[in-house]
This record gives sequence, structure tokens and C-alpha cells, in this order.
Amino acid sequence: MKKIAKKLMAISLMICTVLLAPVIISNAAEGEISFSDPTGKVGEDIPVRVKIQAGGAPIGDGQATISYDSTKLEFVSGTNATGGNGTVELFASGTGTETELLFELTFKGLEEGTTRIDVVSATAYLFSDETLNLTQGNSTIKIEAGDGTTDTTDTTDTTENSGEREVSEANIEVLGTMYGIYENFTDALIPEGFSRTTIQHNGTEHSAIVQDVSGEVMVYLIAGENDPVMAMYDEEKSRFLIAEQVGLCEDFYVFVLSEGDGSTLPEMFKEAVIEINGTNFPAWQNMNAKEYYLVYALSNEGTKGYYEYDSVEGTYQRYAVEAKSADEEVKNDNSLLAKAKELTGNYFPIVSTAVIVILMLLVIVIIILAVKLNRRNAELDSFYDDYDGEADEDNEEDEDFFENDDDFDDEFDDDFNDEYDEYDDDYDDEYDDDYDDFDEEEDDDRKGKYDMDFIDL
Repeated sequence: MKKIAKKLMAISLMICTVLLAPVIISNAAEGEISFSDPTGKVGEDIPVRVKIQAGGAPIGDGQATISYDSTKLEFVSGTNATGGNGTVELFASGTGTETELLFELTFKGLEEGTTRIDVVSATAYLFSDETLNLTQGNSTIKIEAGDGTTDTTDTTDTTENSGEREVSEANIEVLGTMYGIYENFTDALIPEGFSRTTIQHNGTEHSAIVQDVSGEVMVYLIAGENDPVMAMYDEEKSRFLIAEQVGLCEDFYVFVLSEGDGSTLPEMFKEAVIEINGTNFPAWQNMNAKEYYLVYALSNEGTKGYYEYDSVEGTYQRYAVEAKSADEEVKNDNSLLAKAKELTGNYFPIVSTAVIVILMLLVIVIIILAVKLNRRNAELDSFYDDYDGEADEDNEEDEDFFENDDDFDDEFDDDFNDEYDEYDDDYDDEYDDDYDDFDEEEDDDRKGKYDMDFIDL
């Protein structure tokens, strides 16, 4: 039994080790956010590369807020990046094959000197939803003086090279804010899949970009000293719609638009407003799952439609209005599934810890019961040994008794047989004498009764 108890303890330790291994691995997941350290010139674009690395493991979501000195740098554009006025928001998602998330940022040098880009906050996860412990780096940017040759030889492009922004005086009101059209934007502001073009607005030609696959036209609008914002130009209605670029994954993004007709949406969606990067956009809130909203957007593939925005996860997913309005139960099931996933994600560490504690308690109880059972078996073995010794002594006494009983039986049989033989002999003699007397009397009677005198003839 001692060997069994030792085996049980070894098995219990192995189970605890296996159960605790994922937790240990999860807590030990290490990552890094790193930057390039470029050198540029005043008035020129300066590329900055940012990486969120998962230490060789598949990476999931990653997001970061970085800060820069707006007196020395101007944020121009970036992949999966939005911002201005000293901060830039980064967000991207892995597909399970990447081990790092890459952000290509473009800044314009405004003043000679050295400046830094620092991390304000950052979070990242492995593709298995385990949190990464990020080591945060920074970028040191050296800004040198410009060549100065264009200042005296060519005045046609001095506005752009000097870093000054040329903004038309056209007063365009969008969502209650007055804008002008940004005319001399650089190629760094042109998203992938777009090319330069021009539009006619109120009889004046303005710089614009056009999406190659859809033909949708956009311009850059500026309000005061703020950074430029994109706006889709509806030539038919001569209006502008603010468009906020949102990255869904590395190769796919959408432009959330400040328009949309919710009349075709199911009744569970009610009009609302959501804020994206400081701009309010019309949206429709799902009253059955209030953390979900619908927004109207244009994808980088040229498709317009509704996208479901998860305000908790900060993610977007295409929403098929016809398919889901025809079957409300599917939507409800998806909402319940989303809630279940949310609860699982939020409370998984607590639940897993509780399960491990319960299993360890069960293992301890099993070990205690095994030890008690071992002691009980030892006591029973000792009891049976004592009982066997007493039984042997009783058996010896019984054997002596039965041996004496056999002697008694033999003596009794001998006496009884002698007396029986003597009695039998006397009885036989007496019987024989009586029988002889009886036989003689019978003969005499027969003779007297049948005795006859015969006459001689």
C-alpha cells in the first residue's frame, strides 16, 4: 500500500505540473515594441517604422499610443495609424501566421534638431489571446537643415517644400465644422489603391484623389491648424462626407463615412452617434446587444455597406443587412455567442485559477484518503494475524478433544459388544430350550388326536 500511495502522489504532482504549465507560459509571454531611428531634413518626409513583436510566436491584436513633439514633427500618414496634434494611435491584427505587426509612419520635419517619439501606452496579445508583456522602446529622429536651393531657383513649389500648407478658402461645412480644401498634400497621404485627380467645386478646381477600383473621389479638408481629414466628394449632390480610415487587418481597411440610411435596418437598431478619433459619426445601436453598432463605410476594395462595430473589442466586421433582417434569431444567437466569448475572455484567468485550485484540493484529498486506507489495511492485517494465532490454538484443543472422544467411542463399543454377545448367547439358549419343549408337546397332541387302531382283515 505504501507503493500505491507513492504512485498516487507522483501522479498528482504530474497533474498539477501539467495544469499549471499553461498559466506559467501565459504569464511569461514576452514581446517588444521597437522603432527605427531615421534622419531627415526640414520640409521633407521622414519615414518611421514601428514593430510590435511577439518573440517568434503568432501574434494577434496589437495597439499603441505614441507621442511626438508637434513643433518639430508633423504627422502625415501611416498604415493602420491615425492621429495628429502630438499623438498617433496604432492598431492592427494578426492572422495567425505573423509574428510581428508592422506600422509604416510618415512625419514631416518642421524644425532642425533632435526629437523623440515615445510610447504612451501599448497592449498586445498572442493569436491564442494570451497577453504579451511588452518591452517599450522609442525613436530618436535627427532633423537636419534643408538644402535651400529651391528658395531662390524655383518658386513654383516653395509652398510644399517649406512645410506650409496651401488651403483653399472654400468654406465647406461638414457635421457643423467649417473646412477648407488641402491642396498641396504629399504623395505620402495617398492611400494604397488611390491616385491623384482633381474636382470642380463651385467653379474652382481642387486637388483630390480617386479610388481606382470604384471611382470614388476624396479630398483632404482642414479646419484651422488641425491635421487634414479625408472626405468623400459626392459630385451629384455637391456635398462632402467625412471619411475616417480604419484598419481591419494588415491588407484590409475601410473608410467610415458620415452618412447612411438606416431605414432598411431591422427594428432592433436605433440611431446613435459614435466617436472615432475625435470625430462624431452617425451609427445605429443594437438594442439587443448594446455594445454593437452599425456604421456605413467604403472598403479598400471599393464596396460600400454596413459594418458592425464592437465598442468593447474595437473591431469591425461586415454586416449583411438582408441576411440578418430575414432571420432575427441568427443575430440574437450571434449576440449571445459574442457575450459568451466576452465573458470567457474576461473571466478566463479567474475560472482557470479556480479550476486548478479545486483540482489540487481533490488531489490532496485523494492522497489523504490513500494514506488512511493504507493505515486501515495495516491494522486489518495485524488483526487477522492475531486472529489466526488464536484460531490455531483452538484447533489444537479441538483435535485433542476429538482424539479423547475416539478413545471413548472405542471403549464404549467394546463394552457394548461384549454385553450384547453375552445377552445374545443366553437368549439363544433359552429360546432353543423353549422351542424344543414346545415341539415335543405338539407331537404328543398330534399323536393323541390322530392316533387310530387299525383292524387286521
